[in-house]
Amino acid sequence: MDPVIGKLALKPLVSLHWKRLDNDILLFDEASGQTFELNPVAASALLTIEQSPQSVQTLAAAVGVELALSEDDVRSVLPTIIDQLKDTGLVDMIDG
Repeated sequence: MDPVIGKLALKPLVSLHWKRLDNDILLFDEASGQTFELNPVAASALLTIEQSPQSVQTLAAAVGVELALSEDDVRSVLPTIIDQLKDTGLVDMIDG
């Protein structure tokens, strides 16, 4: 993964409501009215970002620990997840 300057953070108006269904998580953003279905890695990443802004490296480590995955496994899918979260308008990069 290329080094990224800054941290990932929820966008200011995002207001999330979570519901677990089997292995997937439904997420409703009250601000946009959008509903999303997240896999466990994406959900763990977003929950971690929701608690506080995270660097990509710190996020990969935290998700790996939470889901008992290797940091390398998380890093292999994290760029796609981050791009999807940014595209949905839930997160953005901030100065670190």
